[in-house]
Amino acid sequence: NGGLQPRDIGGLIGYRGFLDPGTVTASFWDNQTSGLDNSSGGEGKTTAQMQDPATYIDAGWDFVDIWTFSPDVPEPETYPILAWQGCVSGPCDGYPYPIGDLSEDCCVNWGDFSIFSSHWLEDNCTADDWCGGADLDNSGEVSWGDFSVFAAHWLECAPPAGPEVFYDFALDSDPGWSTEGQWQFGQPTGGGGAYGNPDPTSGYTGTNVYGVNLNGDYNHQNPGGPFYLTTGPLDCSGHTDVTLK
Repeated sequence: NGGLQPRDIGGLIGYRGFLDPGTVTASFWDNQTSGLDNSSGGEGKTTAQMQDPATYIDAGWDFVDIWTFSPDVPEPETYPILAWQGCVSGPCDGYPYPIGDLSEDCCVNWGDFSIFSSHWLEDNCTADDWCGGADLDNSGEVSWGDFSVFAAHWLECAPPAGPEVFYDFALDSDPGWSTEGQWQFGQPTGGGGAYGNPDPTSGYTGTNVYGVNLNGDYNHQNPGGPFYLTTGPLDCSGHTDVTLK
């Protein structure tokens, strides 16, 4: 055995061929954690920029159907993940996992087979656990009947659809919320940046936002306040585990 030395190293891409280099768009790498400043494609960003939703929203990433931010890590200390990964780190309450998905990662795969086989031929399965879920036919034992059920659902996947949205404000028009101080409704101009990142040039789902000074930085020398942006009443009756994002 011997060590391998890479010839072409890049933050996102090490090398692209000259004849057919392809196209790299809206792609980034963390030049701080990687320690790499050059790449054959993509755009290097600082860790703070990589954890800023505006980096991806301004680049056109789809945070409605494809991408999200991890629910396990408070923003902004997180990076985008695929929307279906939102429950991978733990069970999602009420989510209809595929039959045989013993690990509750939303797919029936080798991880589940490992759990299933560890309970093989156990004959003391009860309703409180059904032998870790391996007693799929609830017969009290893990045997060929359960294996038949498991095999019938092999490689089934059901990525979580995410939480139900029952209030959604796209801000295509001013909803008339109460504002104080420098709160404004409209399209941000991309200004500011003297005390951090500049403003975006659009909202999360459309053109407009509610923000403080849409043309630049907030007044840090005489901020006053606190100033509040207040919606009207929202009827959440009939819903549980409600979050505002």
